[in-house]
Amino acid sequence: MKRDTRNIIIVLILVFALGLGVRVAIKLDEEGAFVNTPLYDKSILTIRVESTHYLLSANYELFLGEDKIESWSMGPGQYYEVIYQYSTLITEPNEYLVIKVISTGGGFGTQSDAYTVLVGTGIDYSVTLRA
Repeated sequence: MKRDTRNIIIVLILVFALGLGVRVAIKLDEEGAFVNTPLYDKSILTIRVESTHYLLSANYELFLGEDKIESWSMGPGQYYEVIYQYSTLITEPNEYLVIKVISTGGGFGTQSDAYTVLVGTGIDYSVTLRA
């Protein structure tokens, strides 16, 4: 085999191996095999709202902090459950978040319940509110 042919074959093998190595490195990085530095702390909030009304339906509003995130109607003795993922940048300080529900109607007038959680720590919470 000529020296030039052998050198070309070696170069082709090296280019192929380098290309394969780059593809493997990209795939491993996508799967988090290398340093995986998250940008966000995520908390899963499982919120269950139980009706305290016994005879009539009521209207409900659910708040995370100052933001109204959901509103619905529910019959007496029923419950509603929702799951939210709450994310904060890792550079932001931990903060307390008030989860609040307000019910109107239902024969008892306006009722509310609230629970405070510490977010920004990556802790998941299950909260039951009654109104």
